[in-house]
Amino acid sequence: MFHDPELDRLTDGSGSIPSKPYVGDIEHLRTLQQPAQPIPKFDEALELLMKPENNHVKFNIDIKPNNPPERLFSIMHKSISKYTDYKNRLAPRLILGLWHPKFIEPAKNIIPYAHLAHIGMSTSLARSHFFLRHLLIEFKDHVKVLSMSFSSLISSDGQAFLKQCKESHKGVMVWTVNNRSEMVEASKVSERLNMGFVNSANQWGVDGIITDETKYFVQLRKDMESRPLTISSDFDAISNENGLLFPWSSLKYYKPLTDLAAYLEIKFITLHGGQIERAST
Repeated sequence: MFHDPELDRLTDGSGSIPSKPYVGDIEHLRTLQQPAQPIPKFDEALELLMKPENNHVKFNIDIKPNNPPERLFSIMHKSISKYTDYKNRLAPRLILGLWHPKFIEPAKNIIPYAHLAHIGMSTSLARSHFFLRHLLIEFKDHVKVLSMSFSSLISSDGQAFLKQCKESHKGVMVWTVNNRSEMVEASKVSERLNMGFVNSANQWGVDGIITDETKYFVQLRKDMESRPLTISSDFDAISNENGLLFPWSSLKYYKPLTDLAAYLEIKFITLHGGQIERAST
């Protein structure tokens, strides 16, 4: 279980993970961040997930595009299916985050019990390959969640995409939300906006917010939800920290840069996962 395709940034090792054996090599590496930890295995993550005190925890698995889909999902299924009644006790809590559309069909065939999500920065790719019909296969019934970067959702197109997701009963998660202003913006919910409590044109109402600053975010949410939803409260005061001009408060939210991020995403996933087949209309 590792975020990067290379070891250099986060561990005391170096090189590409696929080129290294786990036994005798990766098993001895430790994280640079203290306290130093070994790189966990998928089986170890499942063991932790199956502890009684963690029965409420969902497992969002980022599937990198350089993995061979059939081999990866077969290995995962072997580990998952070891558990008694895994389809009820474990499977409903597994979310497979897919960057490349080539993973959809193998996932559907090999581990059909897992929830599928798309991870991306391009609303265009999300719409064409993870939302609508593709090559005569109805994917929209299988990809239930769109997990998008914060910057891709802040624009008018991003907000239109959010609305489209809600109308199609698709879940939306947003990442990686680490500063207070973005946490506040992503926490806005349509119900309060429709009541007129929150002064913003953006109506997020997302189903999940992914952050590295978990402790801070949990406290912020507690502060925002200190009173019932139906009355003006701390939620409104904190939500209004971001004014109407917030979408223009950072260069990274501007269309040229969000378009560049989407372009680089496509380049990255095609470099590591192969060409993306043209979507049918």
